[in-house]
Amino acid sequence: MNAKEFLGGLLEENKPQVVSFQNGAYVQVINLEAEEVAEYIRGLTKYQRLLLRTRISRHQMAAGYEASHLEGIGKQDIQRRILLSEFWKMLVKVAAPCFK
Repeated sequence: MNAKEFLGGLLEENKPQVVSFQNGAYVQVINLEAEEVAEYIRGLTKYQRLLLRTRISRHQMAAGYEASHLEGIGKQDIQRRILLSEFWKMLVKVAAPCFK
């Protein structure tokens, strides 16, 4: 899945799958390229940018919370939570300059 499809899904309040379990490990299934993210965000209205920024922030905070609470879960779930947290941190880092 490319960045435009993913960000469009977030605007429609869909939560596209970020990671997938393949060959015994979780892998990221969304290809984020900074230029593609920036181009998509710049094409949005002011309201859509605000909405997208809020949704990205919400998902990033939730993933960070999940990644910090790892007691009593399996190794694969720990890997998934950490990978999700890193993905949302990376998306915030790439997208933040476009929201200014």
